[in-house]
Amino acid sequence: MSKDTKDKTLIAKLNQRKTAVCIFLILTYAVSCVVPFLFWGSNGDMLEKIYYVSQIISGFFVIAGVVIALLQYMGNNEEIEKQRKRQSAIKAAELADEYCDEIISYSDAMAELYSCEELKEILSRIEKKELTAFNVEEMKEKFGENFFNTWIMLIIGQYMVIHNLRVDKDGFKQAKNEVFKLVVNFSNRLESMCIKLNTGIADESTVYQSLHKNFIMNVHMLYMYMANCNKNEYDRTYSNVRDMYKKWNKINQEWKRKEEEDTAKFMQEQKRKREEFGERFIRR
Repeated sequence: MSKDTKDKTLIAKLNQRKTAVCIFLILTYAVSCVVPFLFWGSNGDMLEKIYYVSQIISGFFVIAGVVIALLQYMGNNEEIEKQRKRQSAIKAAELADEYCDEIISYSDAMAELYSCEELKEILSRIEKKELTAFNVEEMKEKFGENFFNTWIMLIIGQYMVIHNLRVDKDGFKQAKNEVFKLVVNFSNRLESMCIKLNTGIADESTVYQSLHKNFIMNVHMLYMYMANCNKNEYDRTYSNVRDMYKKWNKINQEWKRKEEEDTAKFMQEQKRKREEFGERFIRR
């Protein structure tokens, strides 16, 4: 269930409770009014009848006070909910700005390393797979036994080409250190951002619209390293990235399927119109 749906459900429940309590109080007051009059004609002195009337009047004011207090309480709850939504939207904007400041530079540097054909092909393979566990077992099952080693050697080699490093032991060592520094820092920054998003403080739907494409691409580029950090089912390294990726990628895939279905329907409708036009033209 999305955050907006949960908010609407909460407001609907508050309104239902408000209505139910008001109806209950009104019925209670109505009963308290009717009962005395059932015995109005029975023997009794005037003082007793005045007492009944005074009780009805005082009951009215008590019920009215309770209803007013209840309505104010419900109104305050709704105002608090509106305030929370405003703060959530503001926090979402702040997180989006922080994401750009903290992540984009790493994302650009990593994307530059993926500019060679071999790494583009690896990225294409990753994009087509359903990634859920983010561990060594899953990586080997989906991509092969030596996938991580192949990937890291290609990344180091591409770094050496881009930065014109000497093809020798020293050049390789320098490139390896710089690549791992980039990958580790990038992964840690991404995990930190996901921790903040998973707290629910920010409006996730707003952040998703702004960042999901870049975020999913970043996770695909870092998947090999993150999976290699989790040697077994008990390792939970980068679990916040994994959980956020699974959630956002599912939403993204659903939108893609919907777009494909809408496009197919549109093309089918256009084809039907062309065929109808062709038939009318032939008849003429």
